[in-house]
Formats: sequence, C-alpha cells, structure tokens
Amino acid sequence: MKQHMLVIRRVFGMALLAALVGCGTTSATSTNPTSLPQSTAVVVATTKPQPTAGLPQPTTAAATQAPAGATDTTAAVQVVLDYYDAIVEKQYDAAYGLWAQNGTASGQTRAQFEQGYAGTAGVSVLLDKPMASHNAVVVPSTILSVLNQPNQDQKPQRFTGTFTLSREGESWRIVRATITDTDAAAEPPAGTGDALQVLQAYEQAIDDANYPRAYSYWENNGQASQQSYAVFVQGFAETDKVALTIGQAQTNGAAGSA
Repeated sequence: MKQHMLVIRRVFGMALLAALVGCGTTSATSTNPTSLPQSTAVVVATTKPQPTAGLPQPTTAAATQAPAGATDTTAAVQVVLDYYDAIVEKQYDAAYGLWAQNGTASGQTRAQFEQGYAGTAGVSVLLDKPMASHNAVVVPSTILSVLNQPNQDQKPQRFTGTFTLSREGESWRIVRATITDTDAAAEPPAGTGDALQVLQAYEQAIDDANYPRAYSYWENNGQASQQSYAVFVQGFAETDKVALTIGQAQTNGAAGSA
C-alpha cells in the first residue's frame, strides 16, 4: 500500500457548518435536466496533501477526454467533476458543452442554463461509486450549495441524485440528471461533520475502493489533491488495505483548520 501524509483543512469553519445544519429548504421533489439545482456549494471539511515519495505526480486532466488507460467509469466521473469545476469558474460554455447534443440534452438553451446559476456563490459535490452498463455510466452525487439571497443572506441547499453519462464520439457527455432537493436542516453528509470524520471517511472510502468519494473529499472538488481524478485512482492501483491511526489533533482557529 502506498504511504502518504495528510493535513485536514476546515474550509469555512464552524460558522458555515452551523448555517448548513440550521437552515431548511422545501420538501424533496425530483427534478429533471430542465430544472437542475441552482447550485452553489461548499464542502464542509477537506484534506490537503503533503508531498510524499511514491505518490503520483500532479497532473491536469483534459476536460471530457479520457486519459490514457482510464476506464469508462473513471472518464465519466471526471466529466462530472469538470462540469462543476466549470460552473464554479463561471465557464458556462464549457459546462453547457458537457451535456450531450451540444448542450441541448440539458433541456435548456445556453442562456437559460447560465441564468440558472445567476445566484450561485459556489458549488461542490460529493460523489460515490459509479454504476456502469454496456452503454452508460451512472454517477451518484450529493451537491452542497449556498444560494445568494436578495437581502444579502445566503441560503444553504443540498441535492442528491445521479448523473447519467454516455459516449458521444470519443468523449463522455451527460445525458440525464435525476436530482432531488433534500433537507438542508438535516445532518451534514456522512464524513463531513468535523476534521476527524473527514479523515476517517477518506481512509474508509479508499479502503472500499470508493475513489470518487475519496477524491471529492479534497477541497475544490478534488483539485486540492493536485492530481486529476484518473491519476488519483491510479495511485491506489496496488492498495489492498488501509489502516488509520489517529494522533492528537491540533486546531488553528484563525485559519479554521485542524
């Protein structure tokens, strides 16, 4: 098993956690691609790497293109990550283009798609193991968001569901999103309650070979790992078992980290 060291970082601290836990939304309703969540989100806690010998070197994956040797599921998961990264960066042409049929599979025009994110302050996802069939990959997703309000407040939002992707030429594209608006007043998603839980959940995800979950525990939808998703997965190709020993936590209130 490849060895490495991690430093857990609390991204927005307890104030954001309290907001996420304490604010409610409407009852859960299923949405289709014409009414995707007007998302803006933040992962409650993440990890940040320290350089360690033996780990894959950081690389940047080309959006929508499968890296050499990548499996179908790896390439499809990368598209979902690229999709939300593009939304965070307000690169709406890139995000819209990750839908099939030049974006029209979203059920929205390009203008409607961008308008749907007009109040988005940020967006982040927690992914889970994809499910593959002969011509499609389904990626389970939890979307954590904060929506800007007219009174300058921010409203936490949470969505769960799946993205379905199929091949279009040499690339993967999103063909369907089945997303449900869930209760933002509920407990935070598993493993994100505090820094220790994030570290434990991260190691458990690796032990379960749930690499989408592990990767998306890193800040900025995995980008803080300084590796593409495909390289991250390849780094654990020979990992059989993960054992975690916890030392004494140290906190830094000013930086909101532990």
